[in-house]
Amino acid sequence: MWFGLLGPLEVRVGEKVAPIRSPKHRILLAALLLDAGRQVRTGRLVEAVWGSGPPDHPHKALQIHITRLRSILDTLSPGSAAAIVTCSDGYLIDVAAGQLDLLRFRRRLREADRAAQAGDAVREATTLAGALAEWRGDPLADVPSELLRGAALPWLEEQRLRALERRLDVDLRLGRHAAAVSELVALTGAYPLRERLWELLLTALAADDRRSDALTAYEELRRRLIHELGIEPNDELQRLHVNILTGGRTSTADTPAGRTPVPRQLPPDVRGFTGRHAQMTRLNGLIARLDHAGGPTLIVIAGTAGVGKTALAVRWARRVADTFPDGQVYLNLRGYHPGQPVTTAQALNRMLRALGVPDAELPSDRDEQISTYRSLMDGRRMLLVLDNARSSHQVRALLPGAPGSLVVVTSRDQLIGLVAAEGAELLTLEALSTVEAHAMLAERLGTTRLAAAPDATADIIAGCARLPLALALIAASAATRPEPSLDTLARELHRARRACARPPCPPRPAPRVREGAGPA
Repeated sequence: MWFGLLGPLEVRVGEKVAPIRSPKHRILLAALLLDAGRQVRTGRLVEAVWGSGPPDHPHKALQIHITRLRSILDTLSPGSAAAIVTCSDGYLIDVAAGQLDLLRFRRRLREADRAAQAGDAVREATTLAGALAEWRGDPLADVPSELLRGAALPWLEEQRLRALERRLDVDLRLGRHAAAVSELVALTGAYPLRERLWELLLTALAADDRRSDALTAYEELRRRLIHELGIEPNDELQRLHVNILTGGRTSTADTPAGRTPVPRQLPPDVRGFTGRHAQMTRLNGLIARLDHAGGPTLIVIAGTAGVGKTALAVRWARRVADTFPDGQVYLNLRGYHPGQPVTTAQALNRMLRALGVPDAELPSDRDEQISTYRSLMDGRRMLLVLDNARSSHQVRALLPGAPGSLVVVTSRDQLIGLVAAEGAELLTLEALSTVEAHAMLAERLGTTRLAAAPDATADIIAGCARLPLALALIAASAATRPEPSLDTLARELHRARRACARPPCPPRPAPRVREGAGPA
């Protein structure tokens, strides 16, 4: 059995396409396939299927539709029902990479990375073309769920465009200028504000001895950007324009492929991550703006200790990692660590090492560090996660100078300086909702244990102020000490909170020391 997401939802058995007629079944299948191999929580599936109008007993209704979907799959291919696995608080679909077009697409991108690192541009171009051949049309076009489409379409489309731009760039390096021009003319018409496509078009036209057409195309883009966005073309386009005017080099044909390292430094995904659907959707929206910003796209995720800032940043970063083919860098700035925060010099050196600079070549001067770092970042599309920042000052030197990259900063402070001066977006993270907190405990302890003690569960959630870190610690305590009931844990938590709430004992007066006297 084969599943298709990169176009209309498709289930294929052999050469035969098997229709999934029920809209609800299509939504469920698409939601599971988008996170293939990972649990999709019951609450998210309910929201995807019924939106803001769930039935009276949503979990039971969902269970019925899952059973029907399993039956449909099993009818199409006996044994396939087992692919939909029931988890502690949701379901997952277990498919091999070869069974889902989205997974095959990603696998081919990784193969293209290896070809690039080996300096084999021909194999890189062929592999990228194979990856793009997995796309059959508009994803989720026949899946009637605004939640799924709003969350998934931006990053799916961005991955396709990035792969397409990369394949065209390799084609230009291989000297395939004329073939690329017609494709790029169509693409710039379809995506008229996507500057990377215009860079490739101008390069292809100039390399094909069509300088006047390249200059005309640049003026067309410039007028459009000024009229619609009020901005000039980015620095790379302006440099390219000057080179075309002066007859300088524009072709990338002799650019060595695969010489720069591709860092993959994101921490492991966070177990028990719950909710945050609105925040994930907002983060997804940043992707579409990457090529229109005057500099790097920047967002600050702010919130109190333990509210889940790092968990959100890492979960989202891992989901969109393929959108940033030049790498993902994670750096803990230790802003609120008991020890010393990471200094600017230390942070820059770590960034430079991630970009392939040997220790012996690391600059010692701070200004030189910054200029080297920004030069290396120019033209790259990277995702930077700067975790646990204490101040705007700690972050500023780490911001790339050119557009194309995205920087996610987490901090207990709102870092208003970055918002005011660097145009950062601010996402203030609040505690989980009661439903999300309950789902998090269910993921860690199981729904059966929670259902046996609903009052204690509610007390624990309230006692932890719905903070993910506090809930995780309580869940860990319950998991490692299975003998205490949740009622016992709730009472222990209540006593601990009362003890913390009491004012401290007044200090005892220092004992008087009588001259010449012994102990009193």
